[in-house]
Amino acid sequence: MTTSNKAVKDAQQTAAQAKEKLNSNACLVSRPTISYPAGKMTVNEIVASSNLENGQILNGKELDSSLQWFPTSALQAMNTQRKQAYDLFDSVSVAIGAFNLVPLDKLQEVMEKLEEKRVKFLDSVSAMLSKYDDLVEKHCQDEGKGKNKKPKSEAVKELIRKAAKLNETDFKSVFGFEVFPAMTIQPVFESDEQVMQQKATESLWDETAKAAREHLNTTFKAEAKPTARAVNALSRIRDKLVALSFLDDGIDRVIECCDQVVQAMPKSGKLSDHEILVMTHFMSSVANVETLKATAAGDETNGIDMTRIFKMLLPEVVEEPEVIDVAVESNEPSDPVNAQAFAGDDFDSESLFDEEDWAQQQPATATVRPLQDNLDWGGF
Repeated sequence: MTTSNKAVKDAQQTAAQAKEKLNSNACLVSRPTISYPAGKMTVNEIVASSNLENGQILNGKELDSSLQWFPTSALQAMNTQRKQAYDLFDSVSVAIGAFNLVPLDKLQEVMEKLEEKRVKFLDSVSAMLSKYDDLVEKHCQDEGKGKNKKPKSEAVKELIRKAAKLNETDFKSVFGFEVFPAMTIQPVFESDEQVMQQKATESLWDETAKAAREHLNTTFKAEAKPTARAVNALSRIRDKLVALSFLDDGIDRVIECCDQVVQAMPKSGKLSDHEILVMTHFMSSVANVETLKATAAGDETNGIDMTRIFKMLLPEVVEEPEVIDVAVESNEPSDPVNAQAFAGDDFDSESLFDEEDWAQQQPATATVRPLQDNLDWGGF
């Protein structure tokens, strides 16, 4: 079966529009490479590379273990800075194969911030390595904390010193922070431009859903008491969608849903039960890729149900019938009878009491109760 000329032209026009849209809005950048050593070595490797001095002896358990010969506390700053750099880069980009798609209007800002973080990282490394020997010796004397508090044996101390000497050169060479230059999007075939855009959109939905799932699992646990800060993660998800909204017109629909929830949440303090319900149900919806796609496509049946979500913010009004005591005449004057009338009940047309008495009664009040019967934490 041959393809009609019209179909070919339509495909070419679509591809050309996709290229113009993608090329004019984004570029390709490799994710930064940030590395640092673990500071570990197996005991067998250390023993095989050198002999222990002073006749120190190791037992079987110590030989089979992996030795943390360099203190992890000294490496914590590098781990934190690496995470911050990756979070920065990922906040405005989306993975597409071996590269990330970065909006052109965010490129300069993200590159400048990455360079600042690179300089800070390398400065931290230099400061730490200048105290290399002192850190190793301090690690030898460290007894740990809590239940794990225990002085190191002389044999283990000797192993730490041996490992530090053996690994010093390699250890110092592992630290690195590399930022790669941006590249224009120039596929060989124009039709591939549209494919790239589709794959980038798919990746964006996957990354958005993953971020929502992780936030649910870490913040909205059954025993947790989330505060207004819990909304920040949703704001970050929303900001990333805004940065990459040129990929698909439907992304704006998801952004609008995010805005409604963010604006409904308090700016400080703890979240109420109803606010927690809204956040958990909304984030559960965002954590579902198919729900995100349906929302973007304008599918009201399978997309995010904002009407249902916002009903959770409204407390249920339960009207309780108020008991009103009224005196009525009895057939036996010596034995008065108290009758009860309920506000809102149906009565005969003839009143049981004087209009004057009725005017003196207090009006029935409505009691506001939280919608506890509908508390549903959703599935994470």
